[in-house]
Amino acid sequence: MQSNDGDLWCSTSEGIWRYSQASHAFISYVGGNGLTHREYIYGVGLHTDSDVIYFGQNDGLTVFAPKDIREYEVALVPLQLSAFRVGDQHVNTRTVINGVQVTDQAVGESRHFTLSYLDHTVTLAFSQYRFENPMNLMLEYRVNGGQWVRLPKGQNEFTLGHLQPGDYRIEARAGHAGEYTPEKVVMVTIRAPWYRSTLAYILYAVIIVALLALWARSYRRRANEQLNEEKMKFLINATHDIRSPLTIILSALKKLRSSDGEKSGHAAVETIEHNSKRILDLVNQILDVRKIDKQQLHLHCQQTDMVQFTQGICKMFEYNAKERDIAFEFQHDNLEQLDAWIDRTQFDKVITNLLSNAFKFVGDGGEVTVKLSVDGPASGSGTPSSDKGQSFRLQVSDNGVGLDCDSLLADRKSVV
Repeated sequence: MQSNDGDLWCSTSEGIWRYSQASHAFISYVGGNGLTHREYIYGVGLHTDSDVIYFGQNDGLTVFAPKDIREYEVALVPLQLSAFRVGDQHVNTRTVINGVQVTDQAVGESRHFTLSYLDHTVTLAFSQYRFENPMNLMLEYRVNGGQWVRLPKGQNEFTLGHLQPGDYRIEARAGHAGEYTPEKVVMVTIRAPWYRSTLAYILYAVIIVALLALWARSYRRRANEQLNEEKMKFLINATHDIRSPLTIILSALKKLRSSDGEKSGHAAVETIEHNSKRILDLVNQILDVRKIDKQQLHLHCQQTDMVQFTQGICKMFEYNAKERDIAFEFQHDNLEQLDAWIDRTQFDKVITNLLSNAFKFVGDGGEVTVKLSVDGPASGSGTPSSDKGQSFRLQVSDNGVGLDCDSLLADRKSVV
C-alpha cells in the first residue's frame, strides 16, 4: 500500500515494513507501536482516501494512519555478549566442561572461550541493554571473516554447531534502517584431541623416522645378504671350474708316471702345463671377489680369433676324452679364422662350464661335439665376411642323459 506521503507499506510474516521515500531505506515495525502480531495474511490490505491502512491478520485487522506513526530514534549503542551456552549449559567463571575451564572472566567481559573437542555446539546471545523497541533491531554475525548472516528481527542469539578443532573469530553487529553498531568480537577455541595435538604430531614424526631407520637397516641387511650370496655363488662357481682341470692334471700325472715313450710323455706334460695355467687363471678369478664389493668387476672385450680360442679350450678335454673313450670333436665349418670381440676370461668360463657339464653327464664311449658357425654367408677363403651385424654361434652337444634346463638356470645362474 502507498500512503499519501508516497511511502510504501507492506505486511509480511515478519511484521510491517515501510519504504521511506525520503531516506530511501526500509524501516521495520515488528513490535511496539501498539502491534500485537507479527504475522499477517498475504494479500489482505486496504488503503482509504483518508490515508488509513488496514492489514489483515488471523485475529482481525491492524488499522493505523501513517501520519500518526511517531518515529523513534533507535540508539545503536555497542553490543554486549549477554549469554554463552555450551549445548544447554550456561557458562560462567566457574564452568568446567570435560576437564576444560571455559573462561575465567564474566561472560559479558570475556572475549575468549576455550572448549574441549567434545563440545562443538555453542550458542551466543547479544544485547544493547536498552529496551526501546528492541524487537525492531536486526542482528547480523559472521565467522572468521565470512559472509554476514542476518537473523530475523528481534532475534538476538544464534547457534554454531559441529565446530572442528581450531580458533574461531565471531563478529556480531546490530542494525536498523541501514545503520550498524560497531562489531563485537568473541574468540572461541576448540582444543584438538590428544592424537591431533602438537606433542602427538612430534611423536608421529619420531615414529615415522624410527620406522624409516628400521626399513633402511633392513634394506641394508638384505643388500648385504644378497651381496654375500653373490660372493658365495662366485666362489662356488670358481671352485666348480677348478675341479675339472685338477682332475685332468691328476690323470695326466698318472699317465706320465706309467709312460714309456717320449712322445706320450711330452703330450702329458703339455696337458699338465695347459691345465696348470687354467688353474692359475681360476685362482685369479677367486681373488677378484674383492672387486664385487667395490663394483669394479667389468667386461674387458678384445678382438679374438674364436677358432684358435675354442681349440685351446678343447685341448683341455682331449686327454679326458681319450681316457673315457669319448668321441670328442671340434667342428668349425673349415673356418680358418673368425674374429670376434669378447671378454676372454668370462667367455672361457662359459665354454669350460658347458664342456664340463657335457663330460659329466655323458657316459664312457659317448659323444661330445663343439660346433662353431657363422650366422650369415661366409667368403670363399674360409673366413667370415665383414658385413655389419654378422654374428657367430657356438654349440656344445652330447648324447648323455641331459640336464634339466630349470635346474641348470637355478644352479648356474651367474654362468649363464
